[in-house]
Amino acid sequence: AARPRAAVQLAALPLPPQVGRWIGGCVVAGFAGTVFVVPALKVWYVELPKPKWTPPGGIYAPVWTLLYASLGYTAAIVSASPSPARQQALAVFFAHMAINLCWAPIFFGARRVNFAAWWNVLLCAAGVANAQQFGAIAPLAGWIFVPYLVWCGFATVLNFAIARLNVPSAK
Repeated sequence: AARPRAAVQLAALPLPPQVGRWIGGCVVAGFAGTVFVVPALKVWYVELPKPKWTPPGGIYAPVWTLLYASLGYTAAIVSASPSPARQQALAVFFAHMAINLCWAPIFFGARRVNFAAWWNVLLCAAGVANAQQFGAIAPLAGWIFVPYLVWCGFATVLNFAIARLNVPSAK
């Protein structure tokens, strides 16, 4: 049986030289928001009305860890590319990551649920732009973004649902 094209590309792709640094940097950066998340989980978030389809709390850390690691891997692929578009694509990546890292302080720190939902829309748009830029340089890097984009889309819908259920506190 023939393997899917992406699987063939993945098997043939050498590890970029700085892959560990990119993955580690993204995972560590991603967990910077826990300073806002952990205290809010114990008091505020647990009492906040949420839709019945909200995932259990224990799923978020493993999912985000895998997603941040995958983003680091995509950045390593692109950073190792000789493409003249590499620097611009990495600038989009860093802007996208900055937008990503601001969500936890907005939602959990400032408790601005409605603003955080709209921030998620911006995050999704930045993620799509990032995936397009990376995909133009290395198609595999663009495809690796797909699970992240799906999760961000789900998180945006969830955030808007929480905002709707908490109108008085959704600023």
